[in-house]
This record gives sequence, structure tokens and C-alpha cells, in this order.
Amino acid sequence: MIAQTVMRTVRRSGKTIQTAMKRAKYKNKIASIARSNGNVGTIQQEYSQRIDLYWEQHYGSKIKKAWHQAYASVNGVFDERYIPEDVYYIEIEPKLNRRELFKAYVDKSGYERILKGYLSPETILKNRNGYYADGSDAPLSLEDAEKRLLARNGMFFIKPSIESGGGKGVEALYIEQGRIRFRDQPASFSQVAAYYGRDFIVQDKLEQHAVLNGIYPNAINTLRILTLRLNGRIHLLSTLARFGNQGSVVDNQAAGGVSCSVHPDGRLNTYAIDKYGRKHQAHPYTGAVFGEKVIPKYEQAVQHVFDLHAQLPYFDLVSWDIAVDPEARPVLVELNLIGQEINFHQFNNGPLFGDLTDDILLLLKEGKGAK
Repeated sequence: MIAQTVMRTVRRSGKTIQTAMKRAKYKNKIASIARSNGNVGTIQQEYSQRIDLYWEQHYGSKIKKAWHQAYASVNGVFDERYIPEDVYYIEIEPKLNRRELFKAYVDKSGYERILKGYLSPETILKNRNGYYADGSDAPLSLEDAEKRLLARNGMFFIKPSIESGGGKGVEALYIEQGRIRFRDQPASFSQVAAYYGRDFIVQDKLEQHAVLNGIYPNAINTLRILTLRLNGRIHLLSTLARFGNQGSVVDNQAAGGVSCSVHPDGRLNTYAIDKYGRKHQAHPYTGAVFGEKVIPKYEQAVQHVFDLHAQLPYFDLVSWDIAVDPEARPVLVELNLIGQEINFHQFNNGPLFGDLTDDILLLLKEGKGAK
């Protein structure tokens, strides 16, 4: 009996320490962003008091205000409902999404098994748990996989099929007359396969709409659309257009890209923001002026992700990466269920959950799921 009590105490202490370490990590992250930005001012007393009153009423305690200070200093929206990263990652996201299921659902080599009615880049080759298959899931031997890939010519993308958040592991693959160029070096098929080990996918390069290509042509620029299911209804929370930068073939902010708010009518905001919260009225690499551009048929992209989200009953909060093809059709590039970046949403668009913030914080207080 005593031993069981001791073990429970040890487990609780371990969880408390882990949570404290996570909170410290996110606090250090926002502090680093604020230092790099250089324009984050001191929080005003009236704003600080409003934040305290709101969070004590809706959350049950005060919170650290570093995130409010950083977001509001950049976008000029002094709102008490900003969600701190530690509250989001430690409490909100696990409440809304079934963490134990997410790896099976984010596997890019198997979207067709869980979703219907979407366009995606053509898959040339899949490696799942070390086994090769073509885009239709027909099994391939190692030799046949190599032949299938080397029979192609052009630029392709290779990336981990289960985890490529922040552009991690996403690389351009150039093939010409049976020769591969990978990471700016000649490479054999076996060298490329060894780099990833297992669980990777090779896809054809998408052609994107002229509007997005004109802003930054070196990467497939995507819309990051965040949707929430609450009380049986799917809501649009925030949309950003993400653009590559500095010649990079990926569009993620973590890889140096910038993000720009998309208005309900598809217009881009007058400025984009980099990962440090610095504003850019024009693309820093191409000079394209953001405020002059409109995402074609943006409303179709939003409806598309609403239809897809309805097919994911275990996940109430989803971040969708959507490309726009030359005919302005939405193309699913990736879905994100865990570790969904929130800073760029709140720097660009204000509080993450907007008018639904009270409801989300009520879920935390009541300990119920968002159904």
C-alpha cells in the first residue's frame, strides 16, 4: 500500500516537472522572438489589468503576458484573448485532439485511406515501414522502386511521410536521364533511401497558380487554414498565405519563409510577417507587394477543408496546408494535428480562437471534449 502511494507520488511529481519544463521552453521561445523583433514594447498597465481580469474569470488564474505583449506590439490588436503557447500546447491541443491516434492520420502516404474527395500531388513512390509501393499502393521491390523513380525526369519532392513539420526533411530531388541530384550533390537511389531510412514519400512537383507563383516562384506557396469543430459545427479560425524565401524550395517560416493574413474575400493583408514577428510590405526576396494580391477562389479552398474536416471525427482542431493549382483548384499538401504552430496566426490575425475563446477556456475548466 505504501509502495503504491509512493509510486503515484513519483509519477505525479514527474508529470509536474515535465509540465514545468515545457512551460519554460515556450516562455524562452517567445522571449527569443521578442528580442529578435526589437520592437516589442513594455505592456501598458491598463492592458495588463484587462488580461488578468479576463483570464482569472475564464481560466481560473492569471497567465504570463509575454505572448500578449509580443503579438499586440506587432499587429496593434490589444486583445486579452490571445492564447499563450504553454496553455495551447499543454492544455488546449490535447483536449481537442486524440494524440494517441495522430501518427496514423498524418501519414502522407495514406491520406486516401481516411479522406475522400480531394486533389493531391501525384505520388511517384512510397516507403512505409521499409516497404515500397507506387502511388496506387501496388507493392514494389527495391529494384522496381529504383527503376520507377529513375524512369522519371524533372524536379520532384521527397519528404518524411509521417513527420515533416516546419519543412523538416523536405528536399528537392532532381532526376535527369537516370541520374539523381539530391541536396545539391549527385546521389544514388540507395544513398537517398538511406538518408530517410523508412517512411518517406516522393511526389511530383505541383504547378501553382500564377498569382502565388508571381509572389515567390521557387517553392509551392500554400494556404495554412486552421479549422475548429465545436459543438458539432466547423469554424474557420484563421488563414495565412505562406511564402518561401531566399531561394528555398519550402514555404515554412521555420525555414525562413513569411506568412501573410488572408482576408475573407481572398485579399492578402498589406504586410507579411517572418518568424520573429517582423513586418514586410513586399516579399523580401522578389519584391512582390502583398496588398496588391488576391488568392483566386479562396472561398472554394475554405469549403474544401470544411468538407475534409468533417471526415476526421477524432480531431477537432486541424491545420491544413493547401496549394492552389493553375485552375485555382485547392490541392491538399498536408494536414497537421499535433504541434500546430500558433504564433504566426496570432501575429497576423489576432487571438487564435477569436469570439470562441470563452468556449475553449470553458472546456478546460469543465474538463469536457469539444463535441
